[in-house]
Amino acid sequence: MKDRIESIDLLRGLAMAIMALDHVRDYFHLTANTDDPLNLNTTTMALFFTRWITHFCAPVFVFLSGTSIYLQSLRKTKKELSLFLIKRGLWLIFLEVVVVSFGWSFNPAYHGIFLQVIWAIGISMVVLGLLINLPFNAILAIGALIVLGHNGLDYLESAEGFQVGFFWNLFHHGFFTPYFLDGDHYVLIIYAFVPWTGLMMLGYCFGKYFSSFPEPSIRRKKIFGMGILLIGLFVLLRGINQYGDPHAWAYQSDGIKKFFVFYQCQQISCISDVHESDDRIGDDGTGLGGVGKKYIYRFSQDIRACIIILLFGPHLSHSPIIYDKFFYARPYVC
Repeated sequence: MKDRIESIDLLRGLAMAIMALDHVRDYFHLTANTDDPLNLNTTTMALFFTRWITHFCAPVFVFLSGTSIYLQSLRKTKKELSLFLIKRGLWLIFLEVVVVSFGWSFNPAYHGIFLQVIWAIGISMVVLGLLINLPFNAILAIGALIVLGHNGLDYLESAEGFQVGFFWNLFHHGFFTPYFLDGDHYVLIIYAFVPWTGLMMLGYCFGKYFSSFPEPSIRRKKIFGMGILLIGLFVLLRGINQYGDPHAWAYQSDGIKKFFVFYQCQQISCISDVHESDDRIGDDGTGLGGVGKKYIYRFSQDIRACIIILLFGPHLSHSPIIYDKFFYARPYVC
């Protein structure tokens, strides 16, 4: 295996394992099609946490993708890195539209094109590739402005008479918004990419820690201190309950529900990989974080294969195999 920073691979591998748990739950749990695991009125502590903990997956993947890009900048010229990111980003967008959309729907007529994980990563790489020649502090400022300020657009969106259109959903809102190309074909915007682009830019700037503090013990203290500070800022911001998550939390009489509702923030999960690696996974799981997008596609297809097998199982209840002509049904245990 090529020289890698094991802490990055370990963290990414842990997030990928957590994501796998949630994806299996989403397809096979009894109430996967009928209820929300974050519904405080019906969930259990174990079920809530299997979903809640995946809120860390998307930020970890995208942020560390930016960090990996910075580490590549140490051995590539700005021109080489820019071309690499633009080409890799366009390739990921192509894969999302042609390969991943088919992989999720198994529909050779492509009635549905899904702009989700790989799309958001790909377009973010293209944007960062175009901005990579900017000064480091400019990239940091733009990334911070996007991440810290994009929720301000929620106030504009909630204004009376505001019309949410295609580009607004593409840039900011998204989240399963369909746009029909004709009577039978549609694009489903699941990931609005701009917030993730900002996070990737911050991850890129964070990568400077690894060159500025090559000694792991010093770097560990710096990152730990930053983490404590950010957690404190999150608790403060969440406590104010006026900015950030579009759904304000409400007081709960039950103690555990108080904890649930305070930390329950809107999130979806994703995965990415931006640097070359092999597929070997060590006994401690560190190699898992280097497999990246190949892992998510293989894993998702394994889930889909299991679904098709289980659709014909004698102990399962299911709808018709295909929902109209757009999506395969998901079985559930009786």
